Amino acid sequence: MPIFCRLTLNGKRKQFSTGFFIKEGNWNGQTQRHRGTSVDSQHVNIGLESIRVKLLKAHDAISKNNSSFTVEHVYNRYAERDKEYKSLLQAFEYHNEKMKELVGKDYVKATYDKFVVIQNHIEDFIKFVYNLTDYPLVEVKLKFLHDLDHYLKVTKGHNQNTINKVV
Repeated sequence: MPIFCRLTLNGKRKQFSTGFFIKEGNWNGQTQRHRGTSVDSQHVNIGLESIRVKLLKAHDAISKNNSSFTVEHVYNRYAERDKEYKSLLQAFEYHNEKMKELVGKDYVKATYDKFVVIQNHIEDFIKFVYNLTDYPLVEVKLKFLHDLDHYLKVTKGHNQNTINKVV
């Protein structure tokens, strides 16, 4: 049978699967753990403890920054669904998705297309210069921009006006 985790906060519940399965007779309802000392029971119990610790950390992190939050907020933090974008290309994806929704309202399609082209230039640059598939946002410093400027001039053959728009 599957093991589920149930969060309760201010009378509201959120339940999700832990990904662990055990035989019904092996569950200790009082301790909320797998009975026994076998390798399987240790694996399940360590996994459940890890989930518990991550949930507590998620709750603590949210409660420090927000006076009002729900069980969904805690779960989303635990599941890393509320993370801010940590990489440059993730930020571009988010920006371009939002911009695409506004084509015809706030933007013309050509403006959206320009941002897609810029994203492609950045992606190519990261692969060419750093041999990476993405780049951490916290690492974007002046040197990154100088390297990008150089790459666009030398490798892509762009003029300064185009480079300024990309940067």
